[in-house]
Amino acid sequence: MAKDRPSNNIFDEAAKRLGKKKKKKTTPSAAPLTDAETPTPEPAITIEDEEAKEMLRKIHEMEDDLDSKMDHISQLSGMTKKEMHKFIENPNNFSSEKWGKAQKDKEALEKKIFGAIGIKAKNKILKKKKKKITKGRRGKTLGARKGWMQM
Repeated sequence: MAKDRPSNNIFDEAAKRLGKKKKKKTTPSAAPLTDAETPTPEPAITIEDEEAKEMLRKIHEMEDDLDSKMDHISQLSGMTKKEMHKFIENPNNFSSEKWGKAQKDKEALEKKIFGAIGIKAKNKILKKKKKKITKGRRGKTLGARKGWMQM
């Protein structure tokens, strides 16, 4: 008798619809490659070791100098580094001429850096930037908030 009458419980209907998810079967690739057939990755940088070390040393010096200047500016202005970064990234804080020149300089510097480090490293950096942007947007949904109970 109980089987003939419709269920009044909403969870019974949902439980019927839910099933275990089926795993997709992957087909194995044809034949494994031998050592002779495996493609060798091309070197991204074709600079001599001494030149690379010298460039890295200069980059570290410039980074340290920039950090010290940022600390000095943050003490004078009373802004944190994050606040300064937001201020610098906002085009409304600058005239259109200065903003355009800054963007051109930024693009030229990126081209120079990416030309030195290679395409693979450039793609890796761009993926990190994209991931960082989406990570900032993820927290706006209800389920993504930490400390909330699952629904």
